[in-house]
Amino acid sequence: MKRIVLLSVAIIFSAESVRSEIVIVGSDVIGAKLMPKLVECYAAHSPQVKFTISANGTNDCFSKLLTNECHIGMASRPQNDDERAQFSEKNIALKQQIIGFSMMAIVIHKSQPISNISLQDLGKIYTGEIVNWHSLGGSGKITAYQKNSSSEIYKSFQQLAMSGKPYGKLIRPDYERHSSPTATRNDQVGTIAYVTLPFTPSKEVKQISVNGLNPCRDNLSKYPLTRELRLFFRDDAPKEAKEFVHWICTSEEAFAITELAGFFSISASDPLRSEKIGDDP
Repeated sequence: MKRIVLLSVAIIFSAESVRSEIVIVGSDVIGAKLMPKLVECYAAHSPQVKFTISANGTNDCFSKLLTNECHIGMASRPQNDDERAQFSEKNIALKQQIIGFSMMAIVIHKSQPISNISLQDLGKIYTGEIVNWHSLGGSGKITAYQKNSSSEIYKSFQQLAMSGKPYGKLIRPDYERHSSPTATRNDQVGTIAYVTLPFTPSKEVKQISVNGLNPCRDNLSKYPLTRELRLFFRDDAPKEAKEFVHWICTSEEAFAITELAGFFSISASDPLRSEKIGDDP
């Protein structure tokens, strides 16, 4: 009889451990640096909750939520129509929280006499319709850099600046992971690149505004190259997952971590909070 009781206790303990393991997948923008720091802080308060993070891109967020292989999905974009239809067909309700904002800056060679570019002209540079700075008030041939084609910033820029049109054939890949192209040679005076804030600028480049706006907190609702950082979870997600998301959206500790990671948080004093917070868990 004693053996049976001990076995029952072991089974109950094992089941509780499984319920307390939160699996988070999706966006590498959120998952590379921000989410590990949030998890580390939260786990210090709630050590009984264990986390697994996999940051393979936003698409993974929705595919894993659909098959119930994760509890929280990270995304740097909203659901598209196809994804909504897939969840609707299976009668799965998703909730989301916007936890912060990521902004892209545009940098060019410091010698160019340009301080602003319209979003329309920026898009035309990257689709290959504009190839020379002369028409924009500068000089020389444009050397435009793009991010890796599998990255989320590559796809986001394509949607926000290029209306989804394909990149031009002469756009160069940018292999710099943490900064803009170095542009140190004279033949790089035509350089233009998009980078995620915060970036480590080369001494040879300068940041310019887009549509007369700079990427900063005051322009979150107006700057055209702003991405919302989202967390998605199923309506039937475990309470531990919902509590963690709620903490991210209400805790001053979480807001501070988001800011230190280089993003703009949704803080209690943020006027955008009421518009962007979404459904509370």
